[in-house]
Amino acid sequence: MSKLLLDERPLQVQASLAKALKSLDEAVIIQQLHYWLQRSNLVRENHRWVYNSMADWNKQFPWLTRKTLTNKFNDLEKRGLIITGNYNKAAFDKTKWYRIDYDAFSHLEQRLGKNYPTNEQDLPNGDGKNYSMEEEKSTQPIPLDYTETTQETTTRDKGQAQPAQPSIAAQRREVIEYLNQKTGKHFKP
Repeated sequence: MSKLLLDERPLQVQASLAKALKSLDEAVIIQQLHYWLQRSNLVRENHRWVYNSMADWNKQFPWLTRKTLTNKFNDLEKRGLIITGNYNKAAFDKTKWYRIDYDAFSHLEQRLGKNYPTNEQDLPNGDGKNYSMEEEKSTQPIPLDYTETTQETTTRDKGQAQPAQPSIAAQRREVIEYLNQKTGKHFKP
């Protein structure tokens, strides 16, 4: 078995975050920072903080050079997505403290035109899958006032022809066909 395949704890990131940031490396950094913030008990100015030297961060992202990692952190800070501070007791200690500006992420999502839920029950289709922004924009909901047009006629009293009401099976078939067309699936009614 290969030692390159998930024997160690993986770093995970959503593709939508990497796309929004236009950088997989920055997405992994933000996700890892979020992970540590959720576990941090260091609270200053009503926010949780994580502190690390760049050498310590580099241990978590070993595929990046220290210079590249520093540049990624600086870029995220310039973009306002992370905030740094210095709450060290010793003045000579230059170890940075980090936190995510979650409000800035809300603005980023709004600029992109879509809020991406992190809880799979909140996803539009509830299936726990993440779709690209293009796929989500192209998906239209089934109209609530759905009616089926048919060529069938029935006879009623006095010989008048009236349009037949579509059967439940026909309605289901058309809904399944509509969903198959929109999702690219091939379910049978």
